[in-house]
Amino acid sequence: MYGEPLRKQTAAIAPVVGILLLLSITVLLAATVGVFVMEMDAADRDLVQAVDLEISLGDSNDTVLIDHDGGTDLPVENTVVVIENATPAAANGEYELASLDGSLSADENLTAASTVRIDGSDVSGTPDFSGATVKVIQQGNHGRTVVVSTWTGPKG
Repeated sequence: MYGEPLRKQTAAIAPVVGILLLLSITVLLAATVGVFVMEMDAADRDLVQAVDLEISLGDSNDTVLIDHDGGTDLPVENTVVVIENATPAAANGEYELASLDGSLSADENLTAASTVRIDGSDVSGTPDFSGATVKVIQQGNHGRTVVVSTWTGPKG
């Protein structure tokens, strides 16, 4: 007598458990896909956010100064300086920031009040940067790049 009513009450437990399992799997799958899609277009977290660089000619046309005037530190690793339209053409090119300043190593940061000096000892020949364009570019780990600063000489 006691076993029979118990059986009638538990007859719908299997379908309810099945529906709950299907629902939880669906929610879990949707959450996984949502996280994957949101991370696909996530910005590089290692790229600088705000940095104030001032690029200028030095005392003569054969020297460019890159001054870090404030903001976040600029990692030396994966940061390049691109020089275009300098004379002679051999001075044009892409240079690692660490190779332009012997006091910087790849694992350091360019901090506020730091200056990088680019002259004939860093590039080939005796350059004339008065018509050049100089860009400081940081490359992220996921292939993205950020142009941190751009400068064009007075004759550019």
